[in-house]
Amino acid sequence: MGEKLQDLLEAMKFVFLLVDGTVKSLENKKWDWLSDPLNFLPAAKAFIPAIQGIENVPDTFEEMTSEDQETVKQYFKTEFDIPDDELEGIIEDTFVAALDIKYLVERWIDIVAKKEE
Repeated sequence: MGEKLQDLLEAMKFVFLLVDGTVKSLENKKWDWLSDPLNFLPAAKAFIPAIQGIENVPDTFEEMTSEDQETVKQYFKTEFDIPDDELEGIIEDTFVAALDIKYLVERWIDIVAKKEE
């Protein structure tokens, strides 16, 4: 597996885990300070690997080979038990969210760099 593909998987995994933690915390429709933060631990663990390679995330899903696209689909199908009829749509939405995070991180880096000038 290439570095770009691994970085993409890490970024998308973070988004999946963040959303999963949110869904679990919303199940009872109230915030519990003892149990709900635990729902976000997997996302917190995935954050640093996701951000470290975020600049390598391809700008479009179409930039990837069909083999890479299939690898992504199989990874998330296996890792998160997503039904086949939902798989492609949720991956595309997660990819867009990962790109949004990428652009936001890059923007913040620019803001911080300008402050330091």
